[in-house]
Amino acid sequence: MWSAIHSKNWRLREYCLESVLNYMNDLIKENRKVKNEFKLFKACIEISKLGCEDKIVQVYFIGLKILV
Repeated sequence: MWSAIHSKNWRLREYCLESVLNYMNDLIKENRKVKNEFKLFKACIEISKLGCEDKIVQVYFIGLKILV
């Protein structure tokens, strides 16, 4: 994930953020508990921050969706 989010290829960055968004949505839909919720929360904030700093609009919007 680290290399994908920092890739020069914007499609890889987009897919990386989409996978995080889908994972979080699945957790919410299934109402599953996570062992360390705070670490997951911090990781999502960091990943969405990287997405929101991107110059490509598609990547930026997915970063915002993770925050919401």
